[in-house]
Amino acid sequence: MSYPNTYRMGCSTSGGICGSEVFDDSLVVTAVHFEYSTIESVQVQIDEHPSSYEAGEYVSKSLPKDGLQHVLCLLMGLVFLGVT
Repeated sequence: MSYPNTYRMGCSTSGGICGSEVFDDSLVVTAVHFEYSTIESVQVQIDEHPSSYEAGEYVSKSLPKDGLQHVLCLLMGLVFLGVT
């Protein structure tokens, strides 16, 4: 089965939590179908901007404003939080 008009997004994690259990070396896949929604995708490399704030501004300016209801961000936590 082919889905030519799909967006594929992903990120990594150090483990998954389900209920009260923690799973290492696992994979979670989710498929979502929206019947009446429009999906837009923006990708940004944080290290190509002076700060994460400017990277966020780039994302904000890249998204259409009419009808915008939600924004979902997938990112590398260590880089975003400045831990590395």
